[in-house]
Amino acid sequence: MLRPAVSKLLTTELLNHTTTEPLNHITTQPPMTKRIERFEELQAWQEARQLCRLIYGITSTTELRKDFGLRDQIQRAAVSVASNISEGFHDGSSAELLRFLAYARRSAAEVQTCLYIALDQRYIQEPQFKECYEQAERTAKLVNGLKRYLHESNC
Repeated sequence: MLRPAVSKLLTTELLNHTTTEPLNHITTQPPMTKRIERFEELQAWQEARQLCRLIYGITSTTELRKDFGLRDQIQRAAVSVASNISEGFHDGSSAELLRFLAYARRSAAEVQTCLYIALDQRYIQEPQFKECYEQAERTAKLVNGLKRYLHESNC
C-alpha cells in the first residue's frame, strides 16, 4: 500500500488523464473521488492485464508460438508492464512508484517492437498486430497519465 503522501484521494479522471491539458480542464463538475487501496483498482494495471491476455493469446495460437525467443520476449515484456505497476504501487514511496511506472512504459514499448517483428516475420496478421499494439498504447497512455498526476500533485 502507498504511504500517506502518495495515498492521496485519487479520482478516475486523474488516473485517466492522458492529454497534455491541465487537469482543471478535464471536467467542469467535481469528480467522484475514491481512495485507491489496491493496485488492482488502477485502470493502468487493468489495461496491462488485458495486454497480457492478448499477448498470451497470440503467442499460443499463431506461428509466433514456434519462435521461442520472440515468444518468450514478448510475453516477458507484457508481464513486466503489469508487474511494474503493481510492484511500484506496493513499494510505498512516490519516487519508487514513478520509477516503476517508467519501467512499465518502457516494457509497453518493448511489446510494440516485438509486435512489429512478429508482423514482419508473418507470424501474426495485421488485425492481431493492430489489436495488441493499440492495447499496449492504451496501457502506456494510462501509465503516463498516472505519472503526470503524481508529478503535478507533488506526491
